[in-house]
Amino acid sequence: MKELIQLLIICLTISSCIGLPISNFKSNISNTSDYFLCFPDTDPVFFSLNLQQKSNLQKDLLIEKEKRNLNCTTRFKDLKSGKENLDEINQRELDVKIGRCRDENQPCRYH
Repeated sequence: MKELIQLLIICLTISSCIGLPISNFKSNISNTSDYFLCFPDTDPVFFSLNLQQKSNLQKDLLIEKEKRNLNCTTRFKDLKSGKENLDEINQRELDVKIGRCRDENQPCRYH
């Protein structure tokens, strides 16, 4: 019974965080990270907004990016896309399977 109550409390806490209104976004835009300004769609709450709220928020994000003189392309140029990460993982797995070494001068050690 105690575990059920704890689970219920956790679920209520999570659901209350997910249902944050757009006003919480707007009040914190000046304090938000550069990453969120560039990639707001990575936030689960952003997906719960309706189209009008999303477009209003996008407008506010653009204004904040201009204030900060933030160029997302140069700021996050070192981030790899999901496809690039997956390709790299697949290449490493293939190298392990065929016994290919990355560094010709070092012995291969795959576990």
